[in-house]
Amino acid sequence: MADKWKQTALLVIDMQNDFIREDGLMRVDGGKAIVPNVIKVVEIARQRGVLVVWVVREHDSLGRDVELFRQHLYSAGKVGPTSKGSKGAKLVDGLVMKERDYKVVKTRFSAFFNTHLHSFLQTEGIKSLVIVGVQTPNCIRQTVFDAVALDYANVSVIVDATAAATPDVHVGWIESRWRESHCPNVIKAVEIARQRGILVIWVVRENDSLGRDVELFRRHMYSAGKVGPASKGSKGAELVDGLMMKERDYKVVKTRFSAFFNTHLHSFLQTEGIKSLVIVGVQTPNCIRQTVFDAVGLDYANVSVIVDATAAATPDVHVGMFS
Repeated sequence: MADKWKQTALLVIDMQNDFIREDGLMRVDGGKAIVPNVIKVVEIARQRGVLVVWVVREHDSLGRDVELFRQHLYSAGKVGPTSKGSKGAKLVDGLVMKERDYKVVKTRFSAFFNTHLHSFLQTEGIKSLVIVGVQTPNCIRQTVFDAVALDYANVSVIVDATAAATPDVHVGWIESRWRESHCPNVIKAVEIARQRGILVIWVVRENDSLGRDVELFRRHMYSAGKVGPASKGSKGAELVDGLMMKERDYKVVKTRFSAFFNTHLHSFLQTEGIKSLVIVGVQTPNCIRQTVFDAVGLDYANVSVIVDATAAATPDVHVGMFS
């Protein structure tokens, strides 16, 4: 059991004044209520010898390292959200970084996006993660999905030590699932894109028949003599009826949720001079959302999702992704 805890890290995400306090510049409405639980989790982690990692935002005072959509919040003489050295960037009262703890500064939603967190955790021999903090649909969820994509053996979220703007949004993100896409609307979107000269990119999964390139949690679905989901060359990997790749289109094969995760998509789009993206497909809470957040993190000027050409398990889950 002792070895288990030594291979586990607790990620405490964005528990800073600007996200938690009533007067915080980016206040998450449900954040204040979870502070006692986060304090307790940190105490228990230290008692068990679990590595505590504080994941925080500490931005340049002029906002030169924030997402494009937030840069208007920063200027000379104006203290923007979680500006480095500001009161808003400090941990909320009751949370204190101690000697063996570690701090990672991020500038985007995921704790892994363009940070050294993964290499640090590998060096420390960490195989399992426990995640707390704010907020559930954004930084928590992005970090969880990246952790799964990076093949951490166990990734857990403590539900009553994480929060969103409302309880419904929080629980909705924890319970989200998938369903099939609205195919006719996707077909129509592709037709209109081609008419307007928009580059169409098909982002697909074409997995190894033995599942050697899929996430750890899916590998039980693949074996010799068994056709796993979206196995390369299988019928399941083909585009659904009514959708067809044409000459000028482009295909990107992914093995994780986001279309950008460990693919060449971003470099291809840059070469093509692409500044704006329109996204359709499935599933809203997972692959769609991860791709959108990575696109925003990569500073695409405009990132749009066609709501009636994307889908989730239920209409409520689907619409909740956009709230």
